[in-house]
This record gives sequence, structure tokens and C-alpha cells, in this order.
Amino acid sequence: MAKHRLRPVSSLSRWVLLVFALYLIVGWGLAWIYEDFRPVPPLPDPVIGNNVPSETLVLPGETLRPLPQASTSIKPFTPTSVVIQGIGNRPVQVLARIKVGNNGFSLPDPEGLAPQVFAWDRDGAKPGSLKGAVNFTAHTYPPGQEALGNLLYQGLQVGDTLTVKGASASLQYRVVERDEVRLARYPGNRVLDTSGPSVLTITVCSGERRGPGDWTMRTVWFAVPVK
Repeated sequence: MAKHRLRPVSSLSRWVLLVFALYLIVGWGLAWIYEDFRPVPPLPDPVIGNNVPSETLVLPGETLRPLPQASTSIKPFTPTSVVIQGIGNRPVQVLARIKVGNNGFSLPDPEGLAPQVFAWDRDGAKPGSLKGAVNFTAHTYPPGQEALGNLLYQGLQVGDTLTVKGASASLQYRVVERDEVRLARYPGNRVLDTSGPSVLTITVCSGERRGPGDWTMRTVWFAVPVK
């Protein structure tokens, strides 16, 4: 039986195989380099929402929402206390407004206010009013000297309810929004609104304490009457 001899590989074939091998090696190397060094997209911020200003903190699980129009048959009354679960029944002191900060908004005068009571803005709306903001404030103290503002900051969240009591009437509110903003961005136009839907606001100092009564932030709650 005749033996078949293998044909020697020609020089041209050797060059074709060599070029093809180099092509595979270079292509694989470039792909590895690209995969290793391509830019990584930034992770989304876990706290600040896409439609929320960067100065506003929205707690996890909370969303900003429009305030609904209130509907209540209770006649406007002067508040004497506010009851909040976990915080208790806190008396209310009626105070006049003073100018706060450089942006012209006003809030109840905190001087002489006890650390565990609310101040009510007598120049704003009364609970039970069909329009305007019912405004409260409270003191915040440094850690170790806690006041009502500290308890509110730690415990009052969106969805919680509070009851405002008067001499012969009471009205329950539900918190629908909680914001923490720098003083320059304080929503004074909403807090001092007199013609919009009925809403209750609470403002306390928060952030970094730079001195007596001088805090970098304000935390504001917005609540609406429970029908």
C-alpha cells in the first residue's frame, strides 16, 4: 500500500496563520483593557430625590406631595395644647411674630418660651380656619439639654397624626411633608400663606449649632386636617 507524504506548509500559509493569531491576541487584549478602564457611571443618591432641591432632605419612604384642600365644620379656635403620640400633651404659648434672618420672613418670638412647650403664631391662621397656615415653633437645645424641638426632630414623621386642642374644640392633623432646609431657603411663602388651603406647620432649628439660637438648618413639618 502506497504511503502518502504530508505536504509541507507553504510560507504564505504560515504568514496567514501568524497574522490571524496576532489579530486574535491583539483584539482580546484591547477588549480586556477597555473593560477594565471604561468609566463607571455614578451611583444614584440614596437620599435626595430627582425632583427635590439639593437643600431639602426627604427622609427614606417620604415624598413631597401637594397639600389637599381641607374640609372641616369646626369653627376657628385658639390652641391651648398639642398632643402627639410618643411626645405627649404639650401646652401652647401664644406669641407675636418677629423678623428672623435676612430674607424677611417672620415667626413667633422665641424669647422667654419654655423649652418643652409650643409657640403659636397669633398673627397666622387659627385651627379650624378654612384657609391659611396655622404655625407652631419650638426650641431645640444642644444634646444633653433636650427641648421639645429635639423630640419632634427625632420622632415626628410623615404619616403621624397630632391633635390641636382649644378651650372647647379640638382638631386632628396628619403630617404629609417633612423638610430640612438651610435658613436662606426657608419656605416662608408657604408658612406665612393666608389664602391657600388650611395647613398646620411646625418649625424647629436643626443642623449644626454655631451659637445660642444660631443653627444652620430648619426642619419644617406640614400637616393637613383629618376629615
